Amino acid sequence: MTTSLYSGPNPAELTIDSRTDAAGVTLAIGGEIDLASAPALERELQEAEGSQPRRIVLDLEDLEFIDSAGVHRLFQAFDRATAMGHRLVLTRVPAHAERLFSLTGINTRLTH
Repeated sequence: MTTSLYSGPNPAELTIDSRTDAAGVTLAIGGEIDLASAPALERELQEAEGSQPRRIVLDLEDLEFIDSAGVHRLFQAFDRATAMGHRLVLTRVPAHAERLFSLTGINTRLTH
């Protein structure tokens, strides 16, 4: 099942498609995660967590931009995953995001 949580006419805006299968939930994230769009990401993460999956995969292939608000939401999601007993996995991380994750240390906390 694929659903779009938030999508606007501007390709840079945040898009989130959610797919659920036996292994867990995959969120395909595109566009920008910034101060304005981070709450939408948070809502989708919490909804995915509510189904008590074994893992949540964040597919970042189409991510164009992420700022500190987005990184903060990922840190929070990691902390919740640890407390709830599921894995949070990043996949197909673009080079620009990989550099930011390395600088902030989030890459050492998340599986990818």
